[in-house]
Amino acid sequence: MDDNNYYYKLIGKNLSKYRNFADLTQEKIANDLDSASECISRIENSKDSDTFSLAMVGRLADYISIPIWYLFDEENVLRDILREKTIHTEDYFYELFRLNLRRYRKALRITQSELAKKAKLDKSTIGRIESSKVRAHFTIHTISKIAHALEIPIVKLFNPDGLDLNNDFKRK
Repeated sequence: MDDNNYYYKLIGKNLSKYRNFADLTQEKIANDLDSASECISRIENSKDSDTFSLAMVGRLADYISIPIWYLFDEENVLRDILREKTIHTEDYFYELFRLNLRRYRKALRITQSELAKKAKLDKSTIGRIESSKVRAHFTIHTISKIAHALEIPIVKLFNPDGLDLNNDFKRK
């Protein structure tokens, strides 16, 4: 989990898998999302990992009609593609992440400062992310650092069902 590019590679691999399952080309997605086809290729091939954001990941997930957390799924289980397209706004993904982050942090009974220190982030970063009044823009790398500090898979931070106290905090 320490590999800075791990989640970029995972997102790329899963995007390719679901895109192919939905019988979509990189060119079709790029054209419909007003993006360059090279951008989709770079994401799928884990190139230029610093150039794609959570917003782009959300747009891609919506476009191929899957929940965003499927792209962060480490189990590599191909789920059924939803037949009815559900569009979420960029705000939906930020809000989902923000709420789940707060839930996990509070379940662990740690402060924002403690989490920031453990994640090796500036202490104001966690506060900005958790605040519903501030639109914090952050990278996949930041999300990865937070998930690692919380000792949970990144996919849990995007699960709309929230946390599962019976399974998420079993001590090793």
